[in-house]
Amino acid sequence: RIMNDEVDSDEERGEHPPSYKQNNMYGKIETVRMQINKQIDNIKPKTEKIRQDQQNDMIRKFNSEMIKLKKKLEEQKSFKGDQEGDLKERENQMQHNLQVITQIAQRIDNENRLLIKKNTELKQEYSQQEKNRELLVRQLVLQKNENKTFKEEVG
Repeated sequence: RIMNDEVDSDEERGEHPPSYKQNNMYGKIETVRMQINKQIDNIKPKTEKIRQDQQNDMIRKFNSEMIKLKKKLEEQKSFKGDQEGDLKERENQMQHNLQVITQIAQRIDNENRLLIKKNTELKQEYSQQEKNRELLVRQLVLQKNENKTFKEEVG
């Protein structure tokens, strides 16, 4: 009973025994801990959503950059293909021009040979005609001299 009186007197004074204080403190700590956990549990979905949104944004940005790079590569391939086609066409045109020019050069060379041959023949013919003319002039001079001599004898 004395103990009860002491307990009663402590309770009456508003004081609690040490075990009650510990239990009450643990209760408050537990309440605060539960509130913190509840707030953490409320924050987790929000942070998870933010993380997921960021991840989706990063994936979209990555995919967008990949698409841009693919387009750029395709453009470069297309441009390179166009250039190769243009170069091939230009090469074919130049080869055709080379063949035409080669044929013209061969034709000119053949004509030149023929003209050189004809020139040589004409020079020979001219030389022969000159010789013939000189011979005829000499014969004419001789004939005139003979005629002159004959006229002097006859006359």
